[in-house]
Amino acid sequence: MVITIVLAVGVFLYFFVRLFLWIKYRAFSIKESKDLTRKIIFFTVDFCIITAVIFQLIAPNFWKIDIGSSSNAVRMFGLSIFVIGIIIATWGRLLLGQNWQPAICYEIGVEQKLVTTGLFSKMRHPIYSGMILMGFGFELVLNSWLILAIVPLVFILYQQAKLEEKLLGNYYPSYQEYKARSWMFVPKIF
Repeated sequence: MVITIVLAVGVFLYFFVRLFLWIKYRAFSIKESKDLTRKIIFFTVDFCIITAVIFQLIAPNFWKIDIGSSSNAVRMFGLSIFVIGIIIATWGRLLLGQNWQPAICYEIGVEQKLVTTGLFSKMRHPIYSGMILMGFGFELVLNSWLILAIVPLVFILYQQAKLEEKLLGNYYPSYQEYKARSWMFVPKIF
């Protein structure tokens, strides 16, 4: 029960911080992309994540898979990964500050700067890295077969990262040098 509460609070805090920072920095100053397909994709991903979290917390045994006697060790490992994911995603978002744009906008504002310090000195997409860790850890904690859903999430985030990198490369001349000395998601691995 305690683990379920930690998961629920963690997910709530992550989405709360996301919403708060979106309102603070961008709610009234951005032009949303006119690309309806991108809007639908991002709305669908967020909706699926929130829906899966709610249903899994309400009926955790429905989604459960038996992973053997090491279940508690796996759950604690998953909880650790989940918390690390929240920290990385939130820290990355806070470091961006006013330089953040919702992925749906796919544009760079005139006053935005390329952030290459903190977490961004090692990984170009710490928010996405944190989201992947959060999802993986969440499903491990619940021993859920929905851990397989992380694969499409990684693919979607990878595609989004590639689009963002193309945009950043076109806008910032120093981006290629930054890209050469940093990693996309996980330092020294990917």
